Amino acid sequence: MIKLPSFSIIWHTTRQAIVRFPVQFAIIVFAVVLWFIIINDDDVYQADTLLTILALSNLAFCFTLATDLYSEIESTPISKRWLFRGIGVGFCVLLFFTLSPKWFDKDLYRLGVFILSGHLLLSFLPFIKKENDHTFWQFNKFLLIRFLTAIFYSGVLYLGLAIAVLSVVNLFNLQLDGNIYAHLFGIIGIGFNSLFFLTGIPRNMHSFEEETDYPKGLKLFTQYVLIPLVTIYLVILMSYELKIIIQQSLPKGLVSILILGYAVFGILAFLLVYPIKYRTNHGWVKTFSKLFFYFMIPLLILLFIAIATRINDYGITIDRYYLVLLALWLSGITTYFLYNKKKNILIIPASLFSLAILSTYGPQSASFVSEKSQLTRIKILRDNNDTENQKASVVRYLTHTHGLPSLQTLTSVDLTALENKIITKNQTYSYQIKTELLDSAYSILGVKPSVPYSGNHIFIERADIPIEISGYEQLIEFDSYSNAGDNLSGKSTYVVRNPDKSVGLKIGKHDSISIDLEPLYKSIRKKMEKNELEYFNPSTNTFRFPDSDLRILTESKHYHVAMVLKNINLSKEFSKESDSFSGIILIKKKKSTPRNLN
Repeated sequence: MIKLPSFSIIWHTTRQAIVRFPVQFAIIVFAVVLWFIIINDDDVYQADTLLTILALSNLAFCFTLATDLYSEIESTPISKRWLFRGIGVGFCVLLFFTLSPKWFDKDLYRLGVFILSGHLLLSFLPFIKKENDHTFWQFNKFLLIRFLTAIFYSGVLYLGLAIAVLSVVNLFNLQLDGNIYAHLFGIIGIGFNSLFFLTGIPRNMHSFEEETDYPKGLKLFTQYVLIPLVTIYLVILMSYELKIIIQQSLPKGLVSILILGYAVFGILAFLLVYPIKYRTNHGWVKTFSKLFFYFMIPLLILLFIAIATRINDYGITIDRYYLVLLALWLSGITTYFLYNKKKNILIIPASLFSLAILSTYGPQSASFVSEKSQLTRIKILRDNNDTENQKASVVRYLTHTHGLPSLQTLTSVDLTALENKIITKNQTYSYQIKTELLDSAYSILGVKPSVPYSGNHIFIERADIPIEISGYEQLIEFDSYSNAGDNLSGKSTYVVRNPDKSVGLKIGKHDSISIDLEPLYKSIRKKMEKNELEYFNPSTNTFRFPDSDLRILTESKHYHVAMVLKNINLSKEFSKESDSFSGIILIKKKKSTPRNLN
Protein backbone atom coordinates (compact mmCIF):
# COMPACT_ATOMS: atom_id res chain seq x y z
CA MET A 1 0.00 0.00 0.00
CA ILE A 2 1.23 3.48 -0.88
CA LYS A 3 1.62 5.65 2.19
CA LEU A 4 0.80 9.29 1.52
CA PRO A 5 2.96 11.91 3.26
CA SER A 6 1.33 13.63 6.20
CA PHE A 7 0.57 17.34 6.23
CA SER A 8 3.31 17.91 8.82
CA ILE A 9 5.89 16.27 6.56
CA ILE A 10 4.76 18.34 3.57
CA TRP A 11 4.88 21.53 5.65
CA HIS A 12 8.31 20.65 7.06
CA THR A 13 9.72 19.93 3.59
CA THR A 14 8.23 23.12 2.16
CA ARG A 15 9.52 25.24 5.04
CA GLN A 16 13.02 23.80 4.61
CA ALA A 17 12.95 24.70 0.90
CA ILE A 18 11.82 28.26 1.67
CA VAL A 19 14.60 28.73 4.26
CA ARG A 20 17.16 27.18 1.91
CA PHE A 21 16.05 29.16 -1.16
CA PRO A 22 14.60 32.45 0.18
CA VAL A 23 15.29 34.49 -2.96
CA GLN A 24 13.75 31.89 -5.25
CA PHE A 25 10.66 31.69 -3.02
CA ALA A 26 10.32 35.48 -3.11
CA ILE A 27 10.58 35.37 -6.91
CA ILE A 28 7.84 32.70 -7.07
CA VAL A 29 5.48 34.80 -4.91
CA PHE A 30 6.32 37.90 -6.96
CA ALA A 31 5.61 36.05 -10.21
CA VAL A 32 2.24 34.76 -9.00
CA VAL A 33 1.17 38.25 -7.88
CA LEU A 34 2.39 39.66 -11.19
CA TRP A 35 0.35 37.06 -13.07
CA PHE A 36 -2.76 38.10 -11.14
CA ILE A 37 -2.17 41.75 -12.06
CA ILE A 38 -1.72 40.85 -15.74
CA ILE A 39 -4.94 38.81 -15.81
CA ASN A 40 -6.99 41.51 -14.09
CA ASP A 41 -5.55 44.46 -16.03
CA ASP A 42 -7.26 45.50 -19.26
CA ASP A 43 -4.41 47.86 -20.17
CA VAL A 44 -2.67 46.02 -23.03
CA TYR A 45 0.21 48.51 -23.03
CA GLN A 46 0.94 47.78 -19.37
CA ALA A 47 0.44 44.03 -19.90
CA ASP A 48 3.35 43.98 -22.37
CA THR A 49 5.62 45.51 -19.73
CA LEU A 50 4.41 43.13 -17.03
CA LEU A 51 4.98 40.11 -19.27
CA THR A 52 8.57 41.27 -19.77
CA ILE A 53 9.01 41.45 -15.99
CA LEU A 54 7.52 37.95 -15.68
CA ALA A 55 10.02 36.60 -18.22
CA LEU A 56 12.89 38.29 -16.37
CA SER A 57 11.63 36.71 -13.14
CA ASN A 58 12.20 33.33 -14.74
CA LEU A 59 15.76 34.36 -15.60
CA ALA A 60 16.38 35.59 -12.04
CA PHE A 61 15.03 32.30 -10.66
CA CYS A 62 17.40 30.20 -12.80
CA PHE A 63 20.42 32.44 -12.22
CA THR A 64 20.07 32.61 -8.44
CA LEU A 65 19.27 28.89 -8.15
CA ALA A 66 22.39 28.04 -10.18
CA THR A 67 24.62 30.19 -7.97
CA ASP A 68 22.99 28.88 -4.77
CA LEU A 69 23.65 25.25 -5.73
CA TYR A 70 27.20 26.12 -6.77
CA SER A 71 27.73 27.85 -3.40
CA GLU A 72 26.43 24.81 -1.52
CA ILE A 73 28.78 22.41 -3.31
CA GLU A 74 31.77 24.72 -2.94
CA SER A 75 30.85 25.68 0.67
CA THR A 76 30.87 29.37 -0.23
CA PRO A 77 30.45 31.82 2.71
CA ILE A 78 26.92 33.13 3.20
CA SER A 79 28.02 36.70 2.44
CA LYS A 80 29.31 35.59 -0.96
CA ARG A 81 26.08 33.71 -1.64
CA TRP A 82 24.08 36.89 -1.07
CA LEU A 83 26.48 38.74 -3.36
CA PHE A 84 25.79 36.20 -6.13
CA ARG A 85 22.05 36.51 -5.50
CA GLY A 86 22.25 40.30 -5.63
CA ILE A 87 24.18 40.17 -8.89
CA GLY A 88 21.56 37.85 -10.43
CA VAL A 89 18.57 39.96 -9.41
CA GLY A 90 20.38 43.22 -10.18
CA PHE A 91 21.30 41.97 -13.66
CA CYS A 92 17.63 41.23 -14.39
CA VAL A 93 16.59 44.69 -13.13
CA LEU A 94 19.21 46.22 -15.45
CA LEU A 95 17.84 44.23 -18.37
CA PHE A 96 14.34 45.53 -17.64
CA PHE A 97 15.51 49.12 -18.06
CA THR A 98 17.65 48.21 -21.08
CA LEU A 99 15.42 45.98 -23.18
CA SER A 100 12.28 47.01 -25.09
CA PRO A 101 10.97 43.71 -26.50
CA LYS A 102 7.50 45.11 -27.19
CA TRP A 103 8.93 47.71 -29.59
CA PHE A 104 12.01 46.09 -31.16
CA ASP A 105 12.53 42.49 -32.27
CA LYS A 106 16.25 42.61 -31.44
CA ASP A 107 15.37 42.96 -27.75
CA LEU A 108 12.84 40.14 -27.99
CA TYR A 109 15.64 37.92 -29.30
CA ARG A 110 17.93 39.11 -26.51
CA LEU A 111 15.33 38.33 -23.88
CA GLY A 112 14.84 34.83 -25.28
CA VAL A 113 18.60 34.20 -25.45
CA PHE A 114 19.11 35.37 -21.85
CA ILE A 115 16.33 33.06 -20.59
CA LEU A 116 17.88 30.12 -22.50
CA SER A 117 21.26 31.07 -21.02
CA GLY A 118 19.79 31.02 -17.51
CA HIS A 119 18.59 27.43 -17.96
CA LEU A 120 21.92 26.39 -19.48
CA LEU A 121 23.77 27.96 -16.55
CA LEU A 122 21.67 25.97 -14.09
CA SER A 123 22.54 22.76 -15.95
CA PHE A 124 26.33 23.01 -15.57
CA LEU A 125 27.40 25.68 -13.03
CA PRO A 126 26.94 23.63 -9.81
CA PHE A 127 29.44 20.97 -10.96
CA ILE A 128 31.68 23.05 -13.19
CA LYS A 129 34.74 22.36 -10.99
CA LYS A 130 34.29 18.57 -10.99
CA GLU A 131 36.77 16.72 -13.18
CA ASN A 132 34.47 13.84 -14.20
CA ASP A 133 31.20 14.22 -16.04
CA HIS A 134 29.37 11.56 -14.03
CA THR A 135 28.05 14.02 -11.42
CA PHE A 136 27.07 16.47 -14.16
CA TRP A 137 25.00 13.78 -15.90
CA GLN A 138 23.35 12.57 -12.69
CA PHE A 139 22.48 16.14 -11.69
CA ASN A 140 20.87 16.88 -15.06
CA LYS A 141 19.04 13.55 -14.97
CA PHE A 142 17.56 14.72 -11.66
CA LEU A 143 16.64 18.15 -13.13
CA LEU A 144 14.89 16.53 -16.09
CA ILE A 145 12.93 14.00 -14.03
CA ARG A 146 12.02 16.53 -11.33
CA PHE A 147 10.89 19.05 -13.96
CA LEU A 148 8.70 16.48 -15.74
CA THR A 149 7.29 15.28 -12.42
CA ALA A 150 6.45 18.85 -11.40
CA ILE A 151 4.71 19.41 -14.75
CA PHE A 152 2.71 16.19 -14.34
CA TYR A 153 1.64 16.93 -10.75
CA SER A 154 0.75 20.53 -11.60
CA GLY A 155 -1.21 19.49 -14.68
CA VAL A 156 -3.26 16.90 -12.80
CA LEU A 157 -3.88 19.27 -9.88
CA TYR A 158 -4.92 22.15 -12.15
CA LEU A 159 -7.22 19.95 -14.23
CA GLY A 160 -8.85 18.48 -11.13
CA LEU A 161 -9.42 21.85 -9.46
CA ALA A 162 -10.67 23.43 -12.70
CA ILE A 163 -13.24 20.66 -13.13
CA ALA A 164 -14.25 21.07 -9.47
CA VAL A 165 -14.79 24.82 -9.92
CA LEU A 166 -16.75 24.25 -13.13
CA SER A 167 -18.94 21.68 -11.38
CA VAL A 168 -19.70 23.99 -8.46
CA VAL A 169 -20.54 26.86 -10.82
CA ASN A 170 -22.98 24.71 -12.82
CA LEU A 171 -24.53 22.89 -9.87
CA PHE A 172 -25.15 25.95 -7.71
CA ASN A 173 -25.65 28.51 -10.54
CA LEU A 174 -22.87 30.70 -9.22
CA GLN A 175 -21.62 33.79 -11.06
CA LEU A 176 -17.83 33.70 -10.68
CA ASP A 177 -15.22 35.89 -12.31
CA GLY A 178 -14.34 34.46 -15.73
CA ASN A 179 -10.66 34.88 -14.88
CA ILE A 180 -10.83 32.33 -12.06
CA TYR A 181 -9.26 29.62 -14.26
CA ALA A 182 -6.40 31.94 -15.22
CA HIS A 183 -5.91 32.76 -11.52
CA LEU A 184 -5.88 29.06 -10.73
CA PHE A 185 -3.27 28.52 -13.42
CA GLY A 186 -1.04 31.16 -11.84
CA ILE A 187 -1.29 29.56 -8.40
CA ILE A 188 -0.69 26.01 -9.66
CA GLY A 189 1.37 26.50 -12.83
CA ILE A 190 3.70 29.14 -11.41
CA GLY A 191 3.48 28.86 -7.62
CA PHE A 192 2.95 25.18 -6.84
CA ASN A 193 4.98 23.93 -9.82
CA SER A 194 8.08 26.00 -8.95
CA LEU A 195 7.90 25.31 -5.20
CA PHE A 196 7.41 21.57 -5.80
CA PHE A 197 10.53 21.59 -7.98
CA LEU A 198 12.57 23.29 -5.24
CA THR A 199 11.43 20.92 -2.47
CA GLY A 200 12.85 17.95 -4.37
CA ILE A 201 16.43 19.23 -4.63
CA PRO A 202 18.59 17.10 -2.27
CA ARG A 203 20.14 18.95 0.64
CA ASN A 204 23.32 16.93 0.13
CA MET A 205 24.36 17.96 -3.37
CA HIS A 206 27.41 15.68 -3.15
CA SER A 207 25.06 12.69 -3.31
CA PHE A 208 25.10 12.99 -7.11
CA GLU A 209 28.77 11.95 -7.07
CA GLU A 210 27.95 8.52 -5.61
CA GLU A 211 24.71 7.92 -7.51
CA THR A 212 24.89 5.22 -10.20
CA ASP A 213 21.21 4.68 -10.93
CA TYR A 214 20.22 4.77 -14.59
CA PRO A 215 16.46 4.91 -15.30
CA LYS A 216 15.35 2.18 -17.67
CA GLY A 217 12.73 4.55 -19.07
CA LEU A 218 15.44 6.87 -20.45
CA LYS A 219 17.11 3.99 -22.24
CA LEU A 220 13.82 2.77 -23.75
CA PHE A 221 12.80 6.31 -24.76
CA THR A 222 16.17 6.90 -26.44
CA GLN A 223 16.39 3.46 -28.08
CA TYR A 224 12.84 3.26 -29.42
CA VAL A 225 11.85 6.91 -29.91
CA LEU A 226 14.78 9.32 -30.25
CA ILE A 227 17.22 7.18 -32.24
CA PRO A 228 14.57 6.05 -34.78
CA LEU A 229 13.55 9.70 -35.15
CA VAL A 230 17.18 10.72 -35.73
CA THR A 231 17.50 7.92 -38.29
CA ILE A 232 14.45 9.18 -40.21
CA TYR A 233 15.94 12.69 -40.33
CA LEU A 234 19.26 11.24 -41.49
CA VAL A 235 17.71 9.21 -44.33
CA ILE A 236 15.76 12.25 -45.58
CA LEU A 237 18.81 14.53 -45.43
CA MET A 238 21.21 12.06 -47.05
CA SER A 239 18.71 11.42 -49.86
CA TYR A 240 18.31 15.15 -50.37
CA GLU A 241 22.08 15.68 -50.37
CA LEU A 242 22.43 12.96 -53.01
CA LYS A 243 19.76 14.71 -55.10
CA ILE A 244 21.68 18.01 -54.88
CA ILE A 245 24.89 16.33 -56.04
CA ILE A 246 23.16 14.63 -58.98
CA GLN A 247 21.19 17.70 -60.09
CA GLN A 248 23.99 20.14 -59.17
CA SER A 249 21.48 22.52 -57.57
CA LEU A 250 21.62 24.71 -54.49
CA PRO A 251 19.88 23.51 -51.29
CA LYS A 252 16.54 24.96 -50.18
CA GLY A 253 16.16 26.96 -46.97
CA LEU A 254 14.07 24.24 -45.30
CA VAL A 255 17.08 21.91 -45.18
CA SER A 256 18.61 24.05 -42.40
CA ILE A 257 15.68 23.26 -40.10
CA LEU A 258 15.94 19.54 -40.84
CA ILE A 259 19.66 19.48 -40.11
CA LEU A 260 19.15 21.34 -36.84
CA GLY A 261 16.38 18.87 -35.98
CA TYR A 262 18.76 15.98 -36.60
CA ALA A 263 21.41 17.67 -34.46
CA VAL A 264 19.06 18.49 -31.55
CA PHE A 265 17.47 15.04 -31.33
CA GLY A 266 20.82 13.36 -31.93
CA ILE A 267 22.65 15.29 -29.21
CA LEU A 268 19.75 14.70 -26.82
CA ALA A 269 19.92 10.94 -27.50
CA PHE A 270 23.72 11.02 -27.14
CA LEU A 271 23.43 12.71 -23.73
CA LEU A 272 20.64 10.49 -22.41
CA VAL A 273 22.54 7.23 -23.02
CA TYR A 274 26.03 8.59 -22.34
CA PRO A 275 26.60 6.76 -18.99
CA ILE A 276 25.89 3.28 -20.42
CA LYS A 277 27.83 3.44 -23.68
CA TYR A 278 30.78 1.52 -22.19
CA ARG A 279 28.69 -1.28 -20.67
CA THR A 280 29.25 -4.64 -22.34
CA ASN A 281 25.58 -5.28 -23.13
CA HIS A 282 25.01 -1.85 -24.68
CA GLY A 283 27.33 -1.87 -27.68
CA TRP A 284 24.65 -0.23 -29.81
CA VAL A 285 24.99 2.92 -27.68
CA LYS A 286 28.70 3.23 -28.37
CA THR A 287 28.11 2.64 -32.09
CA PHE A 288 25.38 5.29 -32.26
CA SER A 289 27.47 7.81 -30.28
CA LYS A 290 30.32 7.59 -32.76
CA LEU A 291 28.32 7.31 -36.00
CA PHE A 292 26.14 10.27 -35.05
CA PHE A 293 29.07 12.69 -35.17
CA TYR A 294 30.53 11.16 -38.34
CA PHE A 295 27.23 11.69 -40.12
CA MET A 296 27.22 15.28 -38.90
CA ILE A 297 30.19 16.13 -41.15
CA PRO A 298 28.42 15.96 -44.57
CA LEU A 299 25.29 17.53 -43.07
CA LEU A 300 27.29 20.45 -41.70
CA ILE A 301 28.75 21.05 -45.15
CA LEU A 302 25.21 21.10 -46.56
CA LEU A 303 24.11 23.43 -43.76
CA PHE A 304 26.90 25.95 -44.45
CA ILE A 305 26.08 25.92 -48.18
CA ALA A 306 22.37 26.54 -47.47
CA ILE A 307 23.13 29.41 -45.08
CA ALA A 308 25.70 30.99 -47.40
CA THR A 309 23.18 30.93 -50.25
CA ARG A 310 20.57 32.80 -48.22
CA ILE A 311 23.07 35.34 -46.88
CA ASN A 312 24.45 36.00 -50.35
CA ASP A 313 20.92 36.76 -51.61
CA TYR A 314 19.46 38.65 -48.66
CA GLY A 315 22.25 39.52 -46.23
CA ILE A 316 22.49 38.63 -42.56
CA THR A 317 19.45 38.88 -40.30
CA ILE A 318 19.29 37.88 -36.64
CA ASP A 319 17.75 34.54 -37.62
CA ARG A 320 20.58 33.81 -40.07
CA TYR A 321 23.16 35.00 -37.55
CA TYR A 322 21.97 32.36 -35.10
CA LEU A 323 21.93 29.74 -37.84
CA VAL A 324 25.60 30.50 -38.54
CA LEU A 325 26.36 30.49 -34.81
CA LEU A 326 24.68 27.10 -34.34
CA ALA A 327 26.47 25.71 -37.39
CA LEU A 328 29.84 26.83 -35.98
CA TRP A 329 28.96 25.43 -32.56
CA LEU A 330 27.91 22.09 -34.03
CA SER A 331 31.17 21.98 -36.00
CA GLY A 332 33.17 22.55 -32.81
CA ILE A 333 31.19 19.95 -30.82
CA THR A 334 31.54 17.39 -33.64
CA THR A 335 35.31 17.93 -33.83
CA TYR A 336 35.63 17.72 -30.04
CA PHE A 337 33.82 14.39 -29.67
CA LEU A 338 35.45 12.80 -32.72
CA TYR A 339 39.07 13.70 -32.05
CA ASN A 340 39.43 14.61 -28.36
CA LYS A 341 40.36 11.56 -26.26
CA LYS A 342 39.42 13.17 -22.93
CA LYS A 343 35.74 13.94 -23.46
CA ASN A 344 33.48 15.77 -21.03
CA ILE A 345 29.81 16.27 -21.92
CA LEU A 346 29.66 19.39 -19.74
CA ILE A 347 31.29 21.16 -22.69
CA ILE A 348 27.96 21.00 -24.55
CA PRO A 349 25.86 23.36 -22.35
CA ALA A 350 28.90 25.39 -21.20
CA SER A 351 30.01 26.23 -24.74
CA LEU A 352 26.46 26.97 -25.89
CA PHE A 353 25.98 29.26 -22.88
CA SER A 354 29.18 31.17 -23.69
CA LEU A 355 28.21 31.69 -27.33
CA ALA A 356 24.68 32.73 -26.37
CA ILE A 357 25.94 35.42 -24.00
CA LEU A 358 28.47 36.66 -26.57
CA SER A 359 25.67 37.02 -29.13
CA THR A 360 23.66 39.53 -27.07
CA TYR A 361 25.82 42.68 -27.00
CA GLY A 362 28.97 43.99 -28.64
CA PRO A 363 30.42 44.20 -32.16
CA GLN A 364 30.15 40.39 -32.48
CA SER A 365 26.49 40.31 -31.39
CA ALA A 366 23.53 39.28 -33.51
CA SER A 367 22.05 42.78 -33.41
CA PHE A 368 25.24 44.59 -34.45
CA VAL A 369 26.19 42.20 -37.27
CA SER A 370 22.67 41.97 -38.75
CA GLU A 371 22.15 45.74 -38.63
CA LYS A 372 25.44 46.45 -40.44
CA SER A 373 24.69 43.77 -43.04
CA GLN A 374 21.23 45.12 -43.87
CA LEU A 375 22.46 48.74 -43.93
CA THR A 376 25.11 47.74 -46.46
CA ARG A 377 22.46 45.96 -48.49
CA ILE A 378 20.05 48.93 -48.59
CA LYS A 379 22.87 51.27 -49.65
CA ILE A 380 23.57 48.94 -52.58
CA LEU A 381 19.87 48.79 -53.49
CA ARG A 382 19.18 52.50 -53.02
CA ASP A 383 20.19 53.67 -56.49
CA ASN A 384 18.38 50.83 -58.29
CA ASN A 385 14.78 51.65 -59.24
CA ASP A 386 14.00 48.01 -59.97
CA THR A 387 14.39 46.93 -56.35
CA GLU A 388 11.60 48.92 -54.63
CA ASN A 389 10.13 45.89 -52.89
CA GLN A 390 13.56 44.78 -51.66
CA LYS A 391 14.32 48.27 -50.32
CA ALA A 392 10.96 48.38 -48.55
CA SER A 393 11.64 44.93 -47.08
CA VAL A 394 15.03 46.01 -45.69
CA VAL A 395 13.59 49.25 -44.25
CA ARG A 396 10.80 47.26 -42.61
CA TYR A 397 13.30 44.78 -41.13
CA LEU A 398 15.60 47.49 -39.77
CA THR A 399 12.73 49.54 -38.30
CA HIS A 400 10.92 46.65 -36.64
CA THR A 401 14.06 44.84 -35.49
CA HIS A 402 16.53 47.62 -34.65
CA GLY A 403 14.42 50.78 -34.48
CA LEU A 404 14.47 54.02 -36.47
CA PRO A 405 18.00 55.04 -35.30
CA SER A 406 19.44 52.11 -37.28
CA LEU A 407 18.63 54.14 -40.42
CA GLN A 408 20.35 57.31 -39.17
CA THR A 409 23.23 57.16 -41.68
CA LEU A 410 20.70 57.43 -44.51
CA THR A 411 19.14 60.76 -43.46
CA SER A 412 19.86 64.01 -41.62
CA VAL A 413 16.58 63.80 -39.63
CA ASP A 414 17.11 63.05 -35.94
CA LEU A 415 15.56 59.57 -35.93
CA THR A 416 16.23 58.94 -32.23
CA ALA A 417 14.20 61.99 -31.24
CA LEU A 418 11.45 61.07 -33.71
CA GLU A 419 11.25 57.51 -32.39
CA ASN A 420 11.03 58.69 -28.78
CA LYS A 421 8.30 61.14 -29.73
CA ILE A 422 6.21 58.46 -31.47
CA ILE A 423 6.56 55.96 -28.61
CA THR A 424 5.86 58.57 -25.93
CA LYS A 425 2.84 59.93 -27.76
CA ASN A 426 1.26 56.53 -28.43
CA GLN A 427 1.21 54.62 -25.16
CA THR A 428 -1.01 51.98 -26.76
CA TYR A 429 -0.88 48.77 -28.77
CA SER A 430 2.63 47.92 -29.93
CA TYR A 431 1.58 47.11 -33.49
CA GLN A 432 0.19 50.65 -33.89
CA ILE A 433 3.48 52.18 -32.77
CA LYS A 434 5.44 49.86 -35.07
CA THR A 435 3.14 50.89 -37.91
CA GLU A 436 3.76 54.61 -37.31
CA LEU A 437 7.52 54.05 -36.99
CA LEU A 438 7.59 52.18 -40.29
CA ASP A 439 5.38 54.75 -42.00
CA SER A 440 7.78 57.48 -40.87
CA ALA A 441 10.80 55.52 -42.15
CA TYR A 442 9.18 55.04 -45.58
CA SER A 443 8.30 58.73 -45.79
CA ILE A 444 11.71 60.07 -44.68
CA LEU A 445 13.69 57.75 -46.96
CA GLY A 446 11.32 58.12 -49.92
CA VAL A 447 10.78 54.37 -50.17
CA LYS A 448 7.55 53.01 -51.59
CA PRO A 449 5.88 50.46 -49.29
CA SER A 450 6.02 46.91 -50.54
CA VAL A 451 2.88 44.95 -51.44
CA PRO A 452 0.80 43.67 -48.54
CA TYR A 453 2.14 40.56 -46.90
CA SER A 454 0.16 37.34 -47.15
CA GLY A 455 -1.04 37.32 -43.56
CA ASN A 456 -4.41 36.12 -42.26
CA HIS A 457 -5.50 39.49 -40.84
CA ILE A 458 -6.01 43.06 -41.95
CA PHE A 459 -5.90 46.08 -39.66
CA ILE A 460 -8.21 49.06 -39.96
CA GLU A 461 -7.36 52.41 -38.39
CA ARG A 462 -9.39 55.56 -38.11
CA ALA A 463 -8.00 58.71 -39.75
CA ASP A 464 -5.88 60.68 -37.31
CA ILE A 465 -8.26 63.60 -36.76
CA PRO A 466 -10.15 64.74 -33.62
CA ILE A 467 -13.38 62.84 -32.90
CA GLU A 468 -16.42 65.10 -32.98
CA ILE A 469 -18.09 64.80 -29.56
CA SER A 470 -19.95 68.10 -29.27
CA GLY A 471 -23.56 67.70 -28.16
CA TYR A 472 -22.98 64.37 -26.44
CA GLU A 473 -23.16 64.04 -22.66
CA GLN A 474 -21.30 60.80 -21.96
CA LEU A 475 -18.19 59.20 -23.48
CA ILE A 476 -17.13 55.60 -22.80
CA GLU A 477 -13.93 54.02 -24.13
CA PHE A 478 -14.20 50.28 -24.83
CA ASP A 479 -12.50 47.37 -26.57
CA SER A 480 -13.36 43.80 -27.47
CA TYR A 481 -11.22 42.40 -24.66
CA SER A 482 -13.44 43.84 -21.89
CA ASN A 483 -16.85 42.52 -20.89
CA ALA A 484 -17.81 45.73 -19.07
CA GLY A 485 -17.62 49.37 -20.01
CA ASP A 486 -17.76 52.15 -17.43
CA ASN A 487 -19.85 53.90 -14.84
CA LEU A 488 -19.43 57.64 -15.26
CA SER A 489 -20.80 60.51 -13.16
CA GLY A 490 -23.26 58.27 -11.39
CA LYS A 491 -24.87 57.19 -14.66
CA SER A 492 -25.03 53.42 -14.85
CA THR A 493 -23.92 52.72 -18.41
CA TYR A 494 -22.30 49.43 -19.45
CA VAL A 495 -20.76 48.13 -22.65
CA VAL A 496 -20.58 44.37 -23.25
CA ARG A 497 -19.60 42.15 -26.13
CA ASN A 498 -22.47 39.78 -26.81
CA PRO A 499 -22.02 36.06 -27.65
CA ASP A 500 -22.92 36.78 -31.29
CA LYS A 501 -19.97 39.27 -31.36
CA SER A 502 -22.20 42.32 -31.56
CA VAL A 503 -21.71 45.16 -29.08
CA GLY A 504 -24.35 45.55 -26.40
CA LEU A 505 -25.03 48.80 -24.57
CA LYS A 506 -27.16 49.15 -21.42
CA ILE A 507 -28.06 52.65 -20.21
CA GLY A 508 -29.63 52.88 -16.82
CA LYS A 509 -32.36 50.36 -16.03
CA HIS A 510 -34.59 50.66 -19.07
CA ASP A 511 -32.52 51.23 -22.24
CA SER A 512 -30.48 48.59 -24.06
CA ILE A 513 -29.11 48.44 -27.58
CA SER A 514 -27.40 45.76 -29.64
CA ILE A 515 -25.07 47.14 -32.33
CA ASP A 516 -24.37 44.63 -35.10
CA LEU A 517 -20.97 45.06 -36.77
CA GLU A 518 -21.81 42.91 -39.81
CA PRO A 519 -22.92 45.86 -42.00
CA LEU A 520 -19.63 47.61 -41.22
CA TYR A 521 -17.65 44.51 -42.18
CA LYS A 522 -19.57 44.25 -45.46
CA SER A 523 -18.84 47.91 -46.19
CA ILE A 524 -15.12 47.37 -45.59
CA ARG A 525 -15.11 44.32 -47.83
CA LYS A 526 -16.92 46.17 -50.60
CA LYS A 527 -14.42 49.03 -50.51
CA MET A 528 -11.53 46.53 -50.61
CA GLU A 529 -13.00 44.72 -53.61
CA LYS A 530 -13.33 48.05 -55.44
CA ASN A 531 -9.86 49.13 -54.30
CA GLU A 532 -11.30 52.24 -52.67
CA LEU A 533 -9.18 52.04 -49.51
CA GLU A 534 -6.42 54.46 -48.67
CA TYR A 535 -3.26 52.46 -48.01
CA PHE A 536 -1.75 53.49 -44.72
CA ASN A 537 0.90 50.78 -44.34
CA PRO A 538 0.49 47.92 -46.80
CA SER A 539 3.54 46.11 -45.40
CA THR A 540 1.44 45.19 -42.36
CA ASN A 541 -1.96 45.11 -44.11
CA THR A 542 -3.00 48.25 -42.23
CA PHE A 543 -5.54 50.53 -43.91
CA ARG A 544 -6.85 53.96 -42.91
CA PHE A 545 -10.55 54.78 -43.00
CA PRO A 546 -12.27 58.15 -42.69
CA ASP A 547 -14.29 58.86 -39.54
CA SER A 548 -17.62 58.58 -41.37
CA ASP A 549 -16.96 54.96 -42.37
CA LEU A 550 -16.20 53.89 -38.79
CA ARG A 551 -19.10 55.74 -37.08
CA ILE A 552 -22.33 53.85 -36.38
CA LEU A 553 -25.37 55.89 -35.35
CA THR A 554 -28.26 54.28 -33.50
CA GLU A 555 -30.75 55.06 -30.76
CA SER A 556 -32.73 53.54 -27.93
CA LYS A 557 -36.06 54.63 -26.49
CA HIS A 558 -34.56 57.58 -24.65
CA TYR A 559 -31.03 58.14 -26.04
CA HIS A 560 -29.07 58.87 -29.20
CA VAL A 561 -25.89 56.76 -29.48
CA ALA A 562 -22.81 57.01 -31.71
CA MET A 563 -20.18 54.26 -31.76
CA VAL A 564 -16.83 55.33 -33.24
CA LEU A 565 -14.35 52.52 -33.89
CA LYS A 566 -10.69 53.56 -33.72
CA ASN A 567 -9.03 50.23 -34.52
CA ILE A 568 -10.26 46.95 -35.98
CA ASN A 569 -8.38 43.68 -36.44
CA LEU A 570 -10.21 41.41 -38.89
CA SER A 571 -9.49 38.06 -40.44
CA LYS A 572 -9.33 38.29 -44.21
CA GLU A 573 -12.48 36.19 -44.36
CA PHE A 574 -14.16 38.80 -42.12
CA SER A 575 -15.19 36.19 -39.60
CA LYS A 576 -16.66 37.77 -36.50
CA GLU A 577 -15.23 34.87 -34.51
CA SER A 578 -11.71 36.29 -34.68
CA ASP A 579 -12.18 40.06 -34.84
CA SER A 580 -11.07 42.55 -32.22
CA PHE A 581 -11.58 46.28 -31.98
CA SER A 582 -11.48 49.38 -29.79
CA GLY A 583 -13.29 52.69 -29.86
CA ILE A 584 -15.60 55.04 -27.99
CA ILE A 585 -19.35 55.24 -27.45
CA LEU A 586 -21.04 58.65 -27.27
CA ILE A 587 -24.43 59.08 -25.60
CA LYS A 588 -26.93 61.95 -25.42
CA LYS A 589 -30.51 61.96 -24.24
CA LYS A 590 -33.40 62.76 -26.45
CA LYS A 591 -35.03 66.08 -25.73
CA SER A 592 -38.10 64.58 -24.13
CA THR A 593 -36.09 62.32 -21.81
CA PRO A 594 -35.70 63.21 -18.08
CA ARG A 595 -32.16 64.10 -17.07
CA ASN A 596 -31.61 61.18 -14.66
CA LEU A 597 -30.04 58.31 -16.59
CA ASN A 598 -31.00 55.89 -13.81
